[in-house]
Amino acid sequence: IGLSDPDFTIKGDIFGEVPAMVSTKLNNLADDENSYTILLSHRPELFESYVHCNIDLVLSEIDDFVKPYQSSGTAENGNEVYNEVMDILNKIKNPDDIKDIKASYEYANSKLSGIMRKNGDTEISHCLEVANILIDLNVDKETIICAILHSVLDFNDIDEKEIVENFSLETYKIIFSLSKINNLEMVDDSESAALYLRKVMVGLSEDVRVLFIKLADRLHNMRTFDAISTERQKKVANETLSVLVPIAHRLGINSIKSELEN
Repeated sequence: IGLSDPDFTIKGDIFGEVPAMVSTKLNNLADDENSYTILLSHRPELFESYVHCNIDLVLSEIDDFVKPYQSSGTAENGNEVYNEVMDILNKIKNPDDIKDIKASYEYANSKLSGIMRKNGDTEISHCLEVANILIDLNVDKETIICAILHSVLDFNDIDEKEIVENFSLETYKIIFSLSKINNLEMVDDSESAALYLRKVMVGLSEDVRVLFIKLADRLHNMRTFDAISTERQKKVANETLSVLVPIAHRLGINSIKSELEN
């Protein structure tokens, strides 16, 4: 596929004039050529449709692929979510991982539909931002999946069986541990309270990936906490500096540690 101009050019006589029709459809779905590349590179089965010149199937497949990313919040939020998902998928190299991560997004999106944060963002957008922070740390697929799913237990009555059936027991254990430690807060501003909370938080995190996700979650919350009251900002900032920054330091995650300190 050549992307030197806004239209697709598929080399080879076998494809005939079909690409021009597909190009017209894709122009309605994205504003930049990179999105086209991502869309097609992560759905290789679409190329079989080209070969068979089944244009109706191609257009149907494109609609089905894009629809979940355009169903979150307002149209503006939907476009943001679409871009965030594409940012994640574009960083993943293994096709099987792409499939599993996309499935985790679709599940989380269905469970968090309509849930908004105080700053006006959708909850699913927050989850994707957390996943993006972690991808830059070269974490494994399971960590990315759990980052995307990390809010679903907080807003839904979901049992272990449902998560295991859709994902794995490992996934359930990680997001359940996250749900538990997210309910913890410092009882006061003392050093002893910070030390106690840090010990409890680490103790409840049987899997170190729980702490990675917690740190990325807090980092994104700190980036967007202008929407909460000044009093609450001070409390969260103190807890971050006293409890989470030392944990990030011990784990050697300097990029998160430095930004949280700032």
